[in-house]
Amino acid sequence: MSKSAETSSQEHTEVLTALSRSVPDQTGLLILNAVNGTVLASSGDLADDPATAKDVFGMIHDARKAVGATGKNEDLQRINVSLGSCVIVITADERHIYAVKKNN
Repeated sequence: MSKSAETSSQEHTEVLTALSRSVPDQTGLLILNAVNGTVLASSGDLADDPATAKDVFGMIHDARKAVGATGKNEDLQRINVSLGSCVIVITADERHIYAVKKNN
C-alpha cells in the first residue's frame, strides 16, 4: 500500500472513530468516495453492506441532480431516511459521502 493510501485509510479510520464517539445512539457508520461510491470505511450495522452503500450513493447522486435542477445556487445539506425504529442520516462534501445509522 502506498504512503498516501495508508494516510487516507488512517484518516477515514479517525473520522469513523470521531463519529462513533460524537453521534449518540449510532449503530453504524459509512464513508464513501463521492465520485464513484467506493466504500472507504464502514463500521457497525453498515459494515460490509454493499447494497446499502450503493443505495446511499444513488440517493445522494439523485438528490444533487434534483437540487441542481432548481436553478438555485444551493448545496445539499442532509438526507434523513426513516426506517422504522432507526434513521440513516446522509451528508456529503465534494470528496466523501457520510452515512450514520442511529436509533430513533
